[in-house]
Amino acid sequence: MRFAQISAIAILSVVSQELLVAAPQNVAPVRCGPPPIAVQIAARVSEYGHTRADEYAWLRNVSDSRVLNYLSAENTYARCHLAPLKSMIGEIQSELQARVGEQETRPPFLDHGYVYQVRYDQDGNYPTIMRWFPNSRKEQLVLDVPALASSHRYYDMDKWLVSPDGRSVAFAVDLTGDGRHHLFVRDIGTGDVFDLGLEDAGSDLAFSADGDSLFYVRLDPVNLRDFQVWRRELRARTDMLVYSESDRRSAVSVSQSKSRQFVFIESEREDSTEVSYIPAARPEDRPTPIVKRRDGIRYFVDHVNGRFFIRTNLDAPDYRIMSAPEDHPDRWSELIPDTPNKYIRDFQAFNDFVAIEQEDDANVLVRVIRVGDRRTVIIPLVTDVSVLILDPEANREPQTDVVRVRYSRLNEAERTYDFDVAGSTLKTLPESQKFEWLVPDRYAVARIVAWADDGEEVPVTLIYRKDLLRPQGNPTLLYGYGTYGHSTLPDFDPTIFSLVDRGFIYALAHVRGGRERGERWYVQGRQLSKRNSFTDFISAAEALITKGYASPHALFAQGASAGGLLVAAAANMSPTLFAGIVAEVPFVDVITTASDPSVPLATLEYREWGDPRVNEQYEYMLSYSPYDNVARKAYPPMFVTGALLDTQVTVREPAKWVARLRARKTDDHELLFKVNMSVGHQGASGRLGSLEDVADIQSWLLSQTGLAAFSAAAPQRH
Repeated sequence: MRFAQISAIAILSVVSQELLVAAPQNVAPVRCGPPPIAVQIAARVSEYGHTRADEYAWLRNVSDSRVLNYLSAENTYARCHLAPLKSMIGEIQSELQARVGEQETRPPFLDHGYVYQVRYDQDGNYPTIMRWFPNSRKEQLVLDVPALASSHRYYDMDKWLVSPDGRSVAFAVDLTGDGRHHLFVRDIGTGDVFDLGLEDAGSDLAFSADGDSLFYVRLDPVNLRDFQVWRRELRARTDMLVYSESDRRSAVSVSQSKSRQFVFIESEREDSTEVSYIPAARPEDRPTPIVKRRDGIRYFVDHVNGRFFIRTNLDAPDYRIMSAPEDHPDRWSELIPDTPNKYIRDFQAFNDFVAIEQEDDANVLVRVIRVGDRRTVIIPLVTDVSVLILDPEANREPQTDVVRVRYSRLNEAERTYDFDVAGSTLKTLPESQKFEWLVPDRYAVARIVAWADDGEEVPVTLIYRKDLLRPQGNPTLLYGYGTYGHSTLPDFDPTIFSLVDRGFIYALAHVRGGRERGERWYVQGRQLSKRNSFTDFISAAEALITKGYASPHALFAQGASAGGLLVAAAANMSPTLFAGIVAEVPFVDVITTASDPSVPLATLEYREWGDPRVNEQYEYMLSYSPYDNVARKAYPPMFVTGALLDTQVTVREPAKWVARLRARKTDDHELLFKVNMSVGHQGASGRLGSLEDVADIQSWLLSQTGLAAFSAAAPQRH
């Protein structure tokens, strides 16, 4: 039986099949007529002994023409209201295109005897991947992603992996945006591409040692949970099930060790993990756990130089690094201890040292520790309010003295460095993007503290143009997320400067729910403490005003997905604080989603939001769920987005929320709901795909401040 059932009596009470939408009238763009009004159909929804009204439950069925008509009417209404901003939208989109679309050639990296490089052409949406032998510049094409994507409306190549013999490359592609991947193998020598005939795969890939077997993940057909690992014998074209995860709270992934000696299968739920290994030379072996799953214990594994290296929270809330011999992987010894409130978020193991990424009070730094003497080697790049991370593409060779890192700040474009651990020297690699428009000294980066209701200090990072700072406060956009332990990092984002160059302050609220201040920061922002995220965000907004940065009449909030929940809940709790809300694909119908096991991620996230089967947790979620707490009061102007093919936050969530807001809010403030009818949660594919949406949102924000007529305050090049 489904846990959420709409009353059949309520549905049958609809006595006609008339369109459930009052579509906007065909009038001039400057007079858009009334907004679409979704008809309310009385319905009672029952979940685990609780019953509540849900008059817009009918919007769940996106195959119903009436729902599609409603979404289309909302798009027409939004387009009409954005039409007067056409010139500004075009100007900003051109700026974004010039900044994001610059030619980019990332520094080459060594992997298994080849040098690889990822390149973007000027205004290129997708990369080309090339390789060559060291000491030779005779290049070979690995993947021409622009050509592969040319015949597809949407093309998101999530991962690619070259076989151990170097002859072929496997890659996973999402062709719709719904998270289902097709798997392909390309013969690098001949250029032939083979479709493996899979349409329900995840993006993870791992090869056997001989390259004849490819491990991959399949998705649950109902809720799209990564639940099985399979092995494709490429020559025989047969598939064998390797591992199946029956726990609906868990998802699986597959990877290969840096040593290339093992294939790892990781089964992960929010409170525990279990990692199993298969010798890459014996792909038919059954997976063997490193250690058995234990509630509350999470660990993540790599292997180099005859040892396993483990990042774990065992007796270490902020994680530590352990090592274990290959023949006894359960005998862990500590290599790097945990440091309270400084979360170890990732690591790279090498033969002679281990490099870790560590969050430190809303910054990120990299530490290098020698395996032999446990001595820490300092990378001389740490500054206030900055992000230093391990290069996610490079660092593939275990036998090296060099670790590659990337450094950026809000006002400094990302730069790549090679750090020689033996000599403690730092080498700056050639810049792949010049960013001639960016003058770092023109912008100030600041860190302030907001005091939360319970006395916690909430970091807030901001960037602004020094010459545009106003004594009475500037228009300000406050961005937040605060969920899943994912921190909001103060790194470089070229898309924010179109606002900043027009007088906006751009601010990041490092609210609880992320790990900016360690594991406790995450624990205090989830489940029965989730409200801390919302009150932290409100405190951050108030601090920007009281410290004189933000104009009290032009402070805006923005969040996406779970960040959309953040700003929507803040709007319910403090609706007069903000001059406008931007909620992108917002997760706003918490109870309905958490109660429906067919919804992707629902059963995986009980530890994050709560288990609706537990009365205390149900009532707590209900107390803040934005949809369930829409009241008859005035709300600020809002710009809301949704995506028809979104499987993470289904489009019915923002649709229901907007419909209830239109019915209950007592103001006449603008409420726009723009739905992309052909993409999923991540928006349009490619590095340039989302720029149109960004331009729409930024132009709308400017229009709410009266700044829409102004161009950027300084020339874009110098």
